[in-house]
Amino acid sequence: MPVNRVGYVVPGREVNEDNASAVGLVLLSGHVAVLATFDETNTDNAVTVYADREGNGLVTDVWAVQEAPGACAIIGSLHYLQQVTGTISQ
Repeated sequence: MPVNRVGYVVPGREVNEDNASAVGLVLLSGHVAVLATFDETNTDNAVTVYADREGNGLVTDVWAVQEAPGACAIIGSLHYLQQVTGTISQ
C-alpha cells in the first residue's frame, strides 16, 4: 500500500522532519491513516499515535507510543481498505 509521509512544523522552527510536532502517513486516497505526535520540548521523543481505522476523518484509536502497533500493522488493519480490497498486501 503506497503512502506519503507528511509533517507539521510549528512556525518559527526550521522546516524539516527533525523539528516536526506531528508526522503522519497519508494514503494515496488522501486519508490520514496514522499520525504520531512528538514532545514539544524534545522532538526526538514520540508521545502519542493516532489512527483513523474507519476512514471517516475521525480518530478511532489512540495509543501511548510504547503501546502502539507498528505503522504497517495499523495500515493493515484499516477497516475501509479491507472492505474495498478484501485483503491488504504489505
